[in-house]
Amino acid sequence: MLISFNDVTKQYNLDEEKIITPVNRVNLAIAGGDFTIITGRSGSGKTTLLNLAAGLVRPTTGRILIGGVDIKNMSDKGISLMRNRTMGFIFQYPSLIPSLNAVENVALPCIFHKYSTYSDGYKRAVSLLQTVGLLDRLEARPKQLSAGQQRRVVIARSLINNPTILLADEPTSDLDECTEREIMDLLLKIHTSGTTILMVTHSLELTACATSVFRMENGVLEGSIRSHQHFC
Repeated sequence: MLISFNDVTKQYNLDEEKIITPVNRVNLAIAGGDFTIITGRSGSGKTTLLNLAAGLVRPTTGRILIGGVDIKNMSDKGISLMRNRTMGFIFQYPSLIPSLNAVENVALPCIFHKYSTYSDGYKRAVSLLQTVGLLDRLEARPKQLSAGQQRRVVIARSLINNPTILLADEPTSDLDECTEREIMDLLLKIHTSGTTILMVTHSLELTACATSVFRMENGVLEGSIRSHQHFC
Protein backbone atom coordinates (compact mmCIF):
# COMPACT_ATOMS: atom_id res chain seq x y z
CA MET A 1 0.00 0.00 0.00
CA LEU A 2 1.19 3.50 -0.79
CA ILE A 3 -0.50 5.09 2.25
CA SER A 4 -1.32 3.11 5.38
CA PHE A 5 -2.86 4.23 8.66
CA ASN A 6 -2.54 1.59 11.37
CA ASP A 7 -4.70 2.31 14.43
CA VAL A 8 -3.86 6.04 14.26
CA THR A 9 -5.10 8.46 16.92
CA LYS A 10 -4.44 12.20 17.17
CA GLN A 11 -5.24 14.06 20.38
CA TYR A 12 -4.82 17.66 21.48
CA ASN A 13 -4.68 18.80 25.10
CA LEU A 14 -6.64 22.04 25.27
CA ASP A 15 -6.01 22.37 29.00
CA GLU A 16 -5.38 20.13 31.99
CA GLU A 17 -8.92 18.78 31.92
CA LYS A 18 -10.00 18.82 28.26
CA ILE A 19 -8.66 16.60 25.50
CA ILE A 20 -10.05 16.50 21.97
CA THR A 21 -9.56 13.58 19.60
CA PRO A 22 -10.08 14.65 15.96
CA VAL A 23 -8.76 11.29 14.68
CA ASN A 24 -9.64 8.20 16.68
CA ARG A 25 -8.08 4.77 15.95
CA VAL A 26 -8.21 5.10 12.18
CA ASN A 27 -7.19 2.28 9.87
CA LEU A 28 -6.90 3.13 6.19
CA ALA A 29 -5.06 1.57 3.25
CA ILE A 30 -4.65 3.37 -0.07
CA ALA A 31 -3.01 1.62 -3.00
CA GLY A 32 -0.99 3.37 -5.68
CA GLY A 33 -3.29 4.74 -8.37
CA ASP A 34 -6.35 5.05 -6.10
CA PHE A 35 -8.58 8.12 -5.96
CA THR A 36 -9.84 8.03 -2.37
CA ILE A 37 -12.37 10.53 -1.06
CA ILE A 38 -13.18 11.02 2.61
CA THR A 39 -16.38 12.88 3.27
CA GLY A 40 -17.87 14.25 6.46
CA ARG A 41 -19.24 17.33 8.11
CA SER A 42 -17.09 20.25 9.21
CA GLY A 43 -15.22 19.30 12.38
CA SER A 44 -15.42 15.56 11.73
CA GLY A 45 -11.61 15.21 11.65
CA LYS A 46 -11.04 14.73 7.94
CA THR A 47 -8.62 17.66 7.54
CA THR A 48 -6.59 16.44 10.52
CA LEU A 49 -6.40 13.03 8.86
CA LEU A 50 -5.12 14.65 5.66
CA ASN A 51 -2.52 16.63 7.63
CA LEU A 52 -1.39 13.41 9.29
CA ALA A 53 -0.92 11.78 5.87
CA ALA A 54 1.22 14.75 4.81
CA GLY A 55 3.32 14.62 7.97
CA LEU A 56 2.22 18.15 8.89
CA VAL A 57 1.16 16.83 12.29
CA ARG A 58 2.33 13.74 14.16
CA PRO A 59 0.04 10.97 15.42
CA THR A 60 -0.38 10.54 19.15
CA THR A 61 -0.51 6.77 18.74
CA GLY A 62 -0.40 4.37 15.80
CA ARG A 63 1.68 4.18 12.64
CA ILE A 64 1.50 5.99 9.32
CA LEU A 65 3.43 4.45 6.44
CA ILE A 66 4.09 6.27 3.18
CA GLY A 67 5.55 3.94 0.58
CA GLY A 68 6.27 1.46 3.38
CA VAL A 69 8.20 4.02 5.48
CA ASP A 70 6.91 4.84 8.98
CA ILE A 71 6.93 8.63 9.18
CA LYS A 72 6.11 8.95 12.87
CA ASN A 73 9.73 8.97 14.00
CA MET A 74 11.22 10.80 11.03
CA SER A 75 12.87 14.16 11.66
CA ASP A 76 11.07 17.32 10.61
CA LYS A 77 13.68 17.76 7.88
CA GLY A 78 13.19 14.21 6.68
CA ILE A 79 9.43 14.61 6.47
CA SER A 80 9.80 17.94 4.68
CA LEU A 81 12.09 16.36 2.08
CA MET A 82 9.72 13.42 1.61
CA ARG A 83 6.78 15.77 1.22
CA ASN A 84 8.63 17.95 -1.28
CA ARG A 85 9.72 14.99 -3.41
CA THR A 86 6.64 12.77 -3.32
CA MET A 87 3.58 14.86 -2.40
CA GLY A 88 1.50 17.71 -3.72
CA PHE A 89 -0.94 19.50 -1.42
CA ILE A 90 -4.04 21.46 -2.41
CA PHE A 91 -5.08 23.51 0.60
CA GLN A 92 -8.70 24.49 1.21
CA TYR A 93 -7.82 28.13 0.61
CA PRO A 94 -5.59 29.16 -2.31
CA SER A 95 -2.61 30.23 -0.12
CA LEU A 96 -0.90 32.00 -3.01
CA ILE A 97 1.78 34.63 -2.38
CA PRO A 98 0.20 37.98 -3.32
CA SER A 99 3.45 39.59 -4.53
CA LEU A 100 4.19 36.79 -7.03
CA ASN A 101 2.47 36.24 -10.36
CA ALA A 102 0.89 32.94 -11.36
CA VAL A 103 3.95 31.33 -12.93
CA GLU A 104 6.20 32.41 -10.03
CA ASN A 105 3.75 30.95 -7.49
CA VAL A 106 3.71 27.64 -9.36
CA ALA A 107 7.51 27.45 -9.75
CA LEU A 108 8.25 28.39 -6.12
CA PRO A 109 8.53 24.82 -4.68
CA CYS A 110 11.40 24.10 -7.08
CA ILE A 111 13.61 26.37 -4.97
CA PHE A 112 13.40 23.75 -2.20
CA HIS A 113 13.83 20.71 -4.46
CA LYS A 114 17.34 19.29 -4.57
CA TYR A 115 16.99 17.91 -8.08
CA SER A 116 15.41 20.93 -9.78
CA THR A 117 16.62 24.34 -10.87
CA TYR A 118 14.38 27.37 -10.86
CA SER A 119 14.88 27.71 -14.61
CA ASP A 120 13.60 24.17 -15.18
CA GLY A 121 10.84 24.83 -12.67
CA TYR A 122 9.78 27.97 -14.50
CA LYS A 123 9.46 26.08 -17.79
CA ARG A 124 7.46 23.33 -16.11
CA ALA A 125 5.27 25.94 -14.38
CA VAL A 126 4.38 27.43 -17.76
CA SER A 127 3.52 23.95 -19.06
CA LEU A 128 1.36 23.18 -16.02
CA LEU A 129 -0.49 26.48 -16.27
CA GLN A 130 -1.21 25.61 -19.88
CA THR A 131 -2.55 22.24 -18.72
CA VAL A 132 -4.96 23.93 -16.28
CA GLY A 133 -6.06 26.44 -18.91
CA LEU A 134 -4.22 29.53 -17.69
CA LEU A 135 -1.54 30.06 -20.33
CA ASP A 136 -2.91 33.57 -20.92
CA ARG A 137 -2.66 34.45 -17.21
CA LEU A 138 1.02 33.72 -16.49
CA GLU A 139 1.79 37.26 -15.33
CA ALA A 140 -1.41 37.78 -13.34
CA ARG A 141 -1.13 38.19 -9.58
CA PRO A 142 -3.60 36.40 -7.28
CA LYS A 143 -5.85 39.44 -6.79
CA GLN A 144 -6.26 39.61 -10.59
CA LEU A 145 -7.56 36.03 -10.75
CA SER A 146 -11.01 34.65 -10.01
CA ALA A 147 -11.48 32.10 -7.21
CA GLY A 148 -11.56 29.27 -9.75
CA GLN A 149 -8.43 30.53 -11.48
CA GLN A 150 -6.61 30.78 -8.15
CA ARG A 151 -7.58 27.17 -7.41
CA ARG A 152 -6.16 26.16 -10.81
CA VAL A 153 -2.87 27.87 -9.95
CA VAL A 154 -2.77 25.95 -6.66
CA ILE A 155 -3.36 22.67 -8.51
CA ALA A 156 -0.57 23.50 -10.96
CA ARG A 157 1.75 24.33 -8.05
CA SER A 158 0.92 21.04 -6.32
CA LEU A 159 2.15 19.17 -9.42
CA ILE A 160 5.40 21.07 -9.99
CA ASN A 161 7.65 18.39 -8.49
CA ASN A 162 5.90 15.43 -10.18
CA PRO A 163 4.37 14.03 -6.97
CA THR A 164 3.21 10.44 -6.73
CA ILE A 165 0.61 11.47 -4.13
CA LEU A 166 -1.77 14.41 -4.31
CA LEU A 167 -3.55 15.48 -1.11
CA ALA A 168 -6.55 17.76 -1.57
CA ASP A 169 -8.42 19.55 1.21
CA GLU A 170 -11.88 20.71 0.06
CA PRO A 171 -10.50 21.72 -3.38
CA THR A 172 -13.92 22.88 -4.62
CA SER A 173 -15.17 24.72 -1.54
CA ASP A 174 -16.78 28.13 -2.17
CA LEU A 175 -16.83 27.57 -5.94
CA ASP A 176 -19.89 27.74 -8.16
CA GLU A 177 -21.21 24.52 -9.69
CA CYS A 178 -19.64 25.09 -13.10
CA THR A 179 -16.19 25.87 -11.66
CA GLU A 180 -16.51 22.93 -9.26
CA ARG A 181 -17.04 20.64 -12.24
CA GLU A 182 -14.00 22.10 -14.02
CA ILE A 183 -11.79 21.50 -10.97
CA MET A 184 -13.02 17.91 -10.59
CA ASP A 185 -12.39 17.29 -14.29
CA LEU A 186 -8.82 18.49 -13.74
CA LEU A 187 -8.36 16.17 -10.75
CA LEU A 188 -9.70 13.24 -12.75
CA LYS A 189 -7.25 14.04 -15.54
CA ILE A 190 -4.41 14.10 -12.99
CA HIS A 191 -5.58 10.79 -11.53
CA THR A 192 -5.75 9.20 -14.98
CA SER A 193 -2.10 10.15 -15.52
CA GLY A 194 -1.17 7.84 -12.63
CA THR A 195 -1.20 10.11 -9.57
CA THR A 196 -2.67 8.73 -6.34
CA ILE A 197 -5.19 11.16 -4.85
CA LEU A 198 -6.48 11.43 -1.29
CA MET A 199 -9.16 14.11 -1.06
CA VAL A 200 -11.47 15.29 1.71
CA THR A 201 -14.76 17.04 1.05
CA HIS A 202 -18.12 17.69 2.65
CA SER A 203 -19.87 17.21 -0.71
CA LEU A 204 -21.40 13.78 -1.35
CA GLU A 205 -21.95 14.71 -4.99
CA LEU A 206 -18.21 14.56 -5.64
CA THR A 207 -17.80 11.01 -4.34
CA ALA A 208 -18.88 9.49 -7.67
CA CYS A 209 -15.45 10.51 -9.00
CA ALA A 210 -13.56 8.27 -6.57
CA THR A 211 -12.36 4.68 -6.67
CA SER A 212 -13.09 4.40 -2.92
CA VAL A 213 -15.10 6.55 -0.52
CA PHE A 214 -15.17 6.72 3.27
CA ARG A 215 -17.10 8.80 5.76
CA MET A 216 -15.63 10.40 8.86
CA GLU A 217 -17.73 11.17 11.93
CA ASN A 218 -16.41 12.46 15.25
CA GLY A 219 -12.88 11.33 14.43
CA VAL A 220 -13.90 7.81 13.45
CA LEU A 221 -13.46 6.59 9.88
CA GLU A 222 -16.50 4.58 8.87
CA GLY A 223 -16.66 1.83 6.26
CA SER A 224 -16.56 2.41 2.54
CA ILE A 225 -19.65 4.15 1.18
CA ARG A 226 -20.98 4.98 -2.25
CA SER A 227 -23.02 7.92 -3.47
CA HIS A 228 -26.10 7.21 -5.59
CA GLN A 229 -25.58 10.48 -7.44
CA HIS A 230 -23.52 10.66 -10.62
CA PHE A 231 -21.42 13.79 -10.78
CA CYS A 232 -18.63 12.52 -13.06
